[in-house]
Amino acid sequence: MAELPLSTLVSQVVIAFTIELDNEFEHRFQERILDHSELPAGLTPYPNGWRASKPYADRTQALLADPRWQLPHCPMVLHRGGWPDGS
Repeated sequence: MAELPLSTLVSQVVIAFTIELDNEFEHRFQERILDHSELPAGLTPYPNGWRASKPYADRTQALLADPRWQLPHCPMVLHRGGWPDGS
């Protein structure tokens, strides 16, 4: 069997470690955050806030009822807000 260059071996180890770490993080995130009984309380909007207003109220209620399936699966992290309230 031919020996692989060190850079190839390092790349393989990094990829394997990253996949394992990602799977572990996803499992722990779901267990500790998404399944936490107090998550909906933390997501409840202010009564006069934009998320409680008519265009957003139905989506907000669905989020509070089942956060695991209503939160974005691939959220985007932006350099600024962009929410309707200007934050």
